[in-house]
Amino acid sequence: MFRNLVKILEPIKNHISRTAVGSTAGGAQNGSAFERNSVTKEQQLSEALKSKLPGITYISVEDISGGCGAMFEKLVKRKSKLVKWNVAQLEKGLVTNMALNLSVKIHPVVLFQIVDAYERRNADSHRVIGTLLGTSDKGIVEVTNCFCVPHKEHADQVEAELNYAMDVYELNRRVNASENIVGWWATGNEVTNHSSVIHEYYSRECREPVHVTLDTSLAGARMGLRAYVCVALGVPRGKQGCMFTPIDVGLTCYEPEIVGLNLCQKTMGGGGRSRQVQPMLDLAQVAEAAAKLSGLLDQVVAYVEEVLAERAVGGGAGGAGGGAGGAAAGRALLELVNSVPSLAADTFADAFASSVKDLLMVVTLAQLIKTQLQLNEKLTLLTSQ
Repeated sequence: MFRNLVKILEPIKNHISRTAVGSTAGGAQNGSAFERNSVTKEQQLSEALKSKLPGITYISVEDISGGCGAMFEKLVKRKSKLVKWNVAQLEKGLVTNMALNLSVKIHPVVLFQIVDAYERRNADSHRVIGTLLGTSDKGIVEVTNCFCVPHKEHADQVEAELNYAMDVYELNRRVNASENIVGWWATGNEVTNHSSVIHEYYSRECREPVHVTLDTSLAGARMGLRAYVCVALGVPRGKQGCMFTPIDVGLTCYEPEIVGLNLCQKTMGGGGRSRQVQPMLDLAQVAEAAAKLSGLLDQVVAYVEEVLAERAVGGGAGGAGGGAGGAAAGRALLELVNSVPSLAADTFADAFASSVKDLLMVVTLAQLIKTQLQLNEKLTLLTSQ
C-alpha cells in the first residue's frame, strides 16, 4: 500500500516542483514566494490524492518543512460504515420498555365511582369511560380518583365532551393539586376498536397513560379488573399500529378506606340481600377490633400447642403443620413475636389506658365542635329571619 502511494505521488511531486519554480518570479502580492509555493503545493497535493485514491472521505495536507515544500504531513481517512439511529424511535423504544414495567395500584373509591357512573349511564350507552387521576413514581401508578367523561361511540368515530373533561380536571386540581392525569378507564371486559382512538388523546395529556377496564357485567360471577399499556407496533417507515399489553394491577387502601370497606361488607345479608347498617362509634370499633385480634391470637396459640404436642405433626415429615408449610408458619410467628415491643404487663396496661384517654379526649372535642356548629347554624337562621 505504501509503495503504491509513493509511485502515485512521484509524478505529482515533480509536476508541483516545476509549477512552483515557474511561479516564484510572479512577485509577492499576497505574501512571500515560499508561502505561496507551500499553499499551492498543499492544495494540488490534496486534489491529486482525491482523484487518485477512491473512497477517501477526508484529506489533510500540511507543510512541515518550514515553507520549502520538501516534507508534507498527510492525514487520509477512508469511508467507514455509518449506522444512523432514529432518535425518535430510540426514545419511543425506551418509553415502551419502561411502560411494560409499570404497576397500577387502585384505591377502592375509584372502583365505587366507576360503578356509580355505570349505574347512572344513559339508556342507550353500553360503555362508560372516564379519566384516571393520581400519581406516577418509580414505575408505580397509584390511582386515587377518577371522573366520568360523557361520550358516544359510533361505528367509525367516537364523540367525547373534552371541554367538560378539562373543566372537571381543573376544578379537581383546585382541591387536590397533587392529582394528575395518569390514564383513562372504561367499563367492560375487553378492549374495543375505539380504545386506540381514545388512548391517543390521553397520550397527549400525560406520558405513558394506563388503560383500566372494569367488568361491570360480572362475567364469571366477579368484577374483573385489568390494566393495559399501549405498545407501538409496525415496520420502520411503514405501516404503524399499536397493541394493548396487560400489566400488573392491584388494590391498595388507606386506613380510613379499610374502615369503609368493612362497613360495606356488613351490608351484605343472607341470600345476597342487602341490609342497612349504621356506622359504629369509635369506642365500638376499638372493641370490635380488639375482639377480632383476640380471636386471631387464640387461633395462633391453639396451632402452636398442637405443633408442640405433635398432634398436627408439626415436627414430622408430613401433616398440615409439617414440612415447608410448618417451617414457613414458624418463621412468620417468630417475626410476629419479635416485632412486638418487650413490655411488662403493667407498662402495657398503662400505655393502653393512656391511648384510650387520648382517644376519649379527641371524641369529646369532636362532639363539642359538632354541637357548637349546630348551635351556630341555628342562631344564624334566627337572626336572618
